[in-house]
Amino acid sequence: MMILCVCPLQVAQKKKELEFRLERAQKQLADPGERQAELMLTLTTLRNKLTKFHKEKDAWSETEKRLKHSVENLTDENANLRRALADSEKMRQDLQTHTKGVVEELNALKKASEIAEESKTFKEFVQIKRELTQVKRENAELKTAMSERPKSGSVPVLRGSQIQSSSSVGRIHSSRGGRPPSNSSSGGRAHVTRK
Repeated sequence: MMILCVCPLQVAQKKKELEFRLERAQKQLADPGERQAELMLTLTTLRNKLTKFHKEKDAWSETEKRLKHSVENLTDENANLRRALADSEKMRQDLQTHTKGVVEELNALKKASEIAEESKTFKEFVQIKRELTQVKRENAELKTAMSERPKSGSVPVLRGSQIQSSSSVGRIHSSRGGRPPSNSSSGGRAHVTRK
C-alpha cells in the first residue's frame, strides 16, 4: 500500500482558490440583474443601430427610385430634344433651299429688269428718231409750201387755229422771224391753206 503525503501548504492554497470561486459564483447568483441590465443595454443599442440602418436603407431606396425616375425623364427629354434637333435641321435645310431659290429668282428678275430697261431705252431712242424724221419731213414740206407761195398773194393760215385774219398772221410771222407757226396738237404738223 501506498501512502499519499499531502502538504498542508498546498491544501491551504487550494482551499483559498475554491473559496474565491465559490464567492464569485455566489455573487453572480445573488445579483443577476447587473449582468441582465448590461445585456439589455447591449440589446437596445443593437436594436437602435438596426432601426437606424433600416431607415437609412429606406432613405437610400427612395433616393434610388427618385434618381431612376429622373434618369428616365432625362432620357425621354433627350430623345425629344434629338427629334426637335432633327426637325430643326430639316427645316433649316428647307429654308436654305427656299432662300437659294428666292435669290436665284431675284437675280433673274434683276437681269430681266436690266434687259427691259435697255430695251425701253432703245425703244425710246427709236421713237425719238421717228419723231425727229417726221418733224424734218414736215419742215421740208413747209419750206416747199412757202417757196411755192406767190410773193404778193394771200397769206397761209392754220386750219382750226384761233388765228383767222391775215393781219394777225402777219404779226405772228414777224414775231417768229418770218416762220409759219406749227400746230403741236396735231403731232407738230401744220396744215397750210391758201385764201
